[in-house]
Amino acid sequence: MLHQSLNTGIVVDISRYMKCIMEINLKQGWVRLEAVVIKDQFNQYLRPFRYFFAPELSTSNRATLGSMINTDASGQGSLVYGKTPDHVLGLRAVLLGGELINTRAMPTPLAEMTALEKTAEGHIYHQVLKSCRD
Repeated sequence: MLHQSLNTGIVVDISRYMKCIMEINLKQGWVRLEAVVIKDQFNQYLRPFRYFFAPELSTSNRATLGSMINTDASGQGSLVYGKTPDHVLGLRAVLLGGELINTRAMPTPLAEMTALEKTAEGHIYHQVLKSCRD
């Protein structure tokens, strides 16, 4: 039995998988990785390139990048280096019905157009825009 679940249904534990750092682009300054990469392991990977991933968390030896994104992690150093979302360019996500979406920064008019689509992604954009404006 799982505890601390926020909803009813099935919880899929992917902690054994999705641990890959797939690509680094030093010229453009980004890394593509999977959700279960541990923050300390990520910083160990980045160290030879003279980069690090902020913010500093007391749980960095077990905090995954996916969980940091999900919880809007900040922590020590976030005033100087920013919170976790300040370092995320985009996400590929699987929605409840199996639909894949790729998020990214976009101008508001494009987000408004996307919010009009009769898709799960459109509904998400509609809700995000509504929440931001409220």
